[in-house]
Amino acid sequence: MNNSYNIENEKGDMKGSWWKRRSKMEKKLTILSILALAVIVILVIVIIIFFTRAPDVCLSASCVHVTNHLLDHMDPDVDPCEDFYEFACGGFMDNVQLDDDYVKTINTFMEDTVQDRIRGIIEEPEEDDDPRSIANAKRLYRACMNLTAIEEKGLRLIKDSIRQIGGWPLLENSNWKEKDFDWKTATYKLRELGYGFQFFIVMRIKPDENDPSKRIIMLHSPWSSLSRTDSNEEERLFELYVDIAEVFEVDKNRARNEYREVIDFMKTLFITPEETKDLDDKYDPLTISELQYKFRDVPWLEYINRLQFPAPNISYEQIVTVSDSPYFIRLQNALRRTPKRYFTH
Repeated sequence: MNNSYNIENEKGDMKGSWWKRRSKMEKKLTILSILALAVIVILVIVIIIFFTRAPDVCLSASCVHVTNHLLDHMDPDVDPCEDFYEFACGGFMDNVQLDDDYVKTINTFMEDTVQDRIRGIIEEPEEDDDPRSIANAKRLYRACMNLTAIEEKGLRLIKDSIRQIGGWPLLENSNWKEKDFDWKTATYKLRELGYGFQFFIVMRIKPDENDPSKRIIMLHSPWSSLSRTDSNEEERLFELYVDIAEVFEVDKNRARNEYREVIDFMKTLFITPEETKDLDDKYDPLTISELQYKFRDVPWLEYINRLQFPAPNISYEQIVTVSDSPYFIRLQNALRRTPKRYFTH
């Protein structure tokens, strides 16, 4: 027992005496060697992780889709330092498929992308935490896509709406009375029902650049695809109108005769794409009182107050801008001389 105890003590003394027997320099070198070995091990581990890690590349469906579009629009054979525009956009015309009657630019591409995203959102199932606007959009979309329900109800709802806004001569025949129709009342009703209503006067509200706390009301003509030189566009629009009338079981020949006159009226009233190029970019600022004096056939204060987006009621001193006075002169003349039935279409 004593012998074994002595042996163990001797071994412990030998181990302790080894470190004690080392000089200060040897102890420092030993510690530095251990630290250097630890650093080398850590560096090896880091290098292995870095070189074996998968590249940080987005491979989601959306990333692949966007990359594909970018590559389609680029021309990689061009040196970007010499012609960056051709490098970035040189492949656009070669790789983008266009219909004969469709114009595609980077802006229309962005619009299409946004529309696709919106459609993706409203096609998703309704969630409890959806914002009210999103929930309403999803419900409306489902209702529009429910073809079975639409076919069952037929055109009844649409006809009810038409009657509320003053009727349609092609649908009501002799029951439609021109004296009972008022385009302003029809416009107010369209706004109230939630339909598009800016068919004759487009109104926008934007901050005043000189005083952001104030708002400016912008008035301009509606955009029209009708051209006085493009008969194809005119014919497409004409056939569309006739097809819509046939859906309501209107006699085709009667519809064709009516819409020939309507198309001619629209061509004389609306600003064409050719004319928009000649319009001055400057807007004519004037008060509603001055606007009323200049174009007297529209009750402007009532019209704007009834149709403007949520805002306090405005006064005759409110500043408005008119971008295309020639159109408003045409509109004023049309309101005085044109049969009201043309305004119902």
